[in-house]
Amino acid sequence: MQDIKGKVTDVDSKMPLWGAAVMVVDSKPLIGCVTDSAGDFKLKNVPLGRQNIKISFIGYEQALVQNVMVSSGKDVVISVQMTEAITKVKEVQIIAKLDKDKAMNSMATISARPFSIEEAQRFAGGLTDPSRMAQAFAGVSSTSNSNNEIVVRGNSPKGLLWRIEGIEIPNPNHFREDEGASGGGVCILSSNVISNSDFFTSAFPAEYGNALSGVFDLNLRKGNDEKKEYSIVASVVGTEVSLEGPFSKKQKSSYLVNYRYSTFSLLDKMGIKVSNENIIPKFQDLTMNLNFPTRKFGNTSIFAIYGNSSSGISSIKDSTLLLNKENRYEEFDKGAVWIGGITNHYLFPNKKTYLKTVLSLMGEENMMTNDTMDFNFNNHRIYDESMNYQTYRASILLNHKFNSKNTIRTGFIFSNENYDLYSSGLDFETNQNQTIFDNQGSTNVLQAYTQWKFRINDKLNLNSGLHYLYFALNNHQSLEPRLGLVWQINSRQSLSTGIGLHSRIEPISVYLTQIPKFEGDLQQPNKNLGFSKAFHNVLGYDFAFTEDLHLKAEIYYQFLYDIPIVDSLNSNFSILNMRYGFVTVPLDNKGTGQNYGLDLTFEKYFTKGFYFLITGSLFDSKYTAGDQKLYNTAFNGNYIFNALGGKEFSLGKKSNSLLGVNARILYKGGMRYQEIDLAKSNLAGEVVYSSEGNFTKRSADYYNLDLGINLKRNREKFSWTVSLDVQNVTNKNNLIGVKYNKYTGSIKSEYDLLILPVLSYRIDF
Repeated sequence: MQDIKGKVTDVDSKMPLWGAAVMVVDSKPLIGCVTDSAGDFKLKNVPLGRQNIKISFIGYEQALVQNVMVSSGKDVVISVQMTEAITKVKEVQIIAKLDKDKAMNSMATISARPFSIEEAQRFAGGLTDPSRMAQAFAGVSSTSNSNNEIVVRGNSPKGLLWRIEGIEIPNPNHFREDEGASGGGVCILSSNVISNSDFFTSAFPAEYGNALSGVFDLNLRKGNDEKKEYSIVASVVGTEVSLEGPFSKKQKSSYLVNYRYSTFSLLDKMGIKVSNENIIPKFQDLTMNLNFPTRKFGNTSIFAIYGNSSSGISSIKDSTLLLNKENRYEEFDKGAVWIGGITNHYLFPNKKTYLKTVLSLMGEENMMTNDTMDFNFNNHRIYDESMNYQTYRASILLNHKFNSKNTIRTGFIFSNENYDLYSSGLDFETNQNQTIFDNQGSTNVLQAYTQWKFRINDKLNLNSGLHYLYFALNNHQSLEPRLGLVWQINSRQSLSTGIGLHSRIEPISVYLTQIPKFEGDLQQPNKNLGFSKAFHNVLGYDFAFTEDLHLKAEIYYQFLYDIPIVDSLNSNFSILNMRYGFVTVPLDNKGTGQNYGLDLTFEKYFTKGFYFLITGSLFDSKYTAGDQKLYNTAFNGNYIFNALGGKEFSLGKKSNSLLGVNARILYKGGMRYQEIDLAKSNLAGEVVYSSEGNFTKRSADYYNLDLGINLKRNREKFSWTVSLDVQNVTNKNNLIGVKYNKYTGSIKSEYDLLILPVLSYRIDF
């Protein structure tokens, strides 16, 4: 037996609902309770295993939280947001809109996917990483299995906005590739600390700015406010420890601390390579969330996140191997991210208005060095890069619910961004170092928005808004209208549509790139570069066969404009093809692009011990550059197919043991790449691409099979879980691109990770 506790609130005003009836479905004898004045409830002595929780409240649509996992060793905590019924003379039940379907953001109307961390832990091949879980959603993929960066509907991963606790954050991943990247090897945020969150793929609400392709809006969970709990995870890739408990049971204040250390040395000794680098990758991260509720000043949380990682290639100090230029090459990468903040959520006495304030300090460091070794084993520096950012950010959100039909939300975001950027490389022709940029300074970014949610009637829901973005470095600004509409045709069907203008600021290094002018003088031709912009249009249809089985289709068109390109009839460069990095050429906002396609989702929620999610995407992603020709983008794979599912078996009469089996199949179009002119590259000493076409080459179609199996055992006061998650079970050697090596004068094919088994043991007590 175990307790289930939680809070019930109004989805729009966040007002606690006092007197809501909460019950365990089909429990005998009936297990139920009502919420108190703070909206809190506790269901006592709930049997172990999967349970469904139903919540009812007069004047509100009924809510159903399905398949809550109840296990020993840890209390179960759920949060429920209820929607006020417009028509109050009868009970409103809409099959197609269960709790599972509703985005955490009540202003979302289309292209929003809510997800729980239990889903991230369940998906095969996900390694409990929310980024990898998102890659199973319709229209979403990654460039490779070794990287969790997110490609949304053919857009560059650079267009993704990361948020946590309602505020924009730097790329929260270990092993970030380079400047401007939005992905890496694994997310810094462990699944132990993340609460229910949202993922957007198009036409997102007005409060989200500085995003071109999608939004990952994450929330931290709060620690247990009644008793201390601990989790320990040991695996072949490292260890993880989580602590949580109350500061004061009376005040319901709590703490949550999670630390993780990982190294791939054990897998390396087993002959399993996670990278082609001969310095073993390693990382560590720490997350803390402290929660302090008060009666007079609202709820205050203090959160902190820190992560660092390192990897690299070391030269081989063996005189018999020095003739191989590649063995004389050395590269070392390391990076760190830190995020700290204070959040206050204040509900006004009228119970219809709340104010959310976030103050934060965050930063990131990325360092890379390249050396080459002579015949005397001495290293010579050929490249040096150091990118350091520190940002002060403040966000104020005011939400007021006038009545069951009208809710208005408005907000203001101010960012002071400080930078210290340095990049220098050896010019092999002159044998002199060339500084790409060496800049220190600061700039400001201002964002403001307003949104109006208008529930026209029980069937029509309209969300509209405006977002304003201002960049002080060059005084560029953008005013972006957004509109979303949902029509609930009947209890099983709904239509939705969304349109909106979205824009994205490039990494500061792009604006500050230094280019030689004459007689040693330097110029910054990109200082006045404007935003990349995209106009999103999307239409969706949702059909619920049953409460747990539904089909969803979305058709979309995105027109991209003001895209930075090289303004030359001899150039086919566009920043739309960049995953990360910076440019060393003058750019102009004269490029365009377009993405259009169809996303399909056929999903059975986790009920009766099994689930599946089948997604398919057909799309086309094109751009025009300075030569005025239409090209494929680097991310135009044209099609993606995902099929994943799993079955859970209850072992024992009292559900003391659960065996879970999960699988995922991924099949998608191969990655596009530029053909390299080897002869010209060897003459130039750097990569030179063929002028015959751009991204006309494509690797073979990519496919991957992942499997996961786990066994969970409940004891009286603790539970343990053994898991085996295997990526690329068939050991498929997927080609993901080609690369020119100027040290060997050759073209090298790059392949994705081969089979990667991760065995872990977890205990909760």
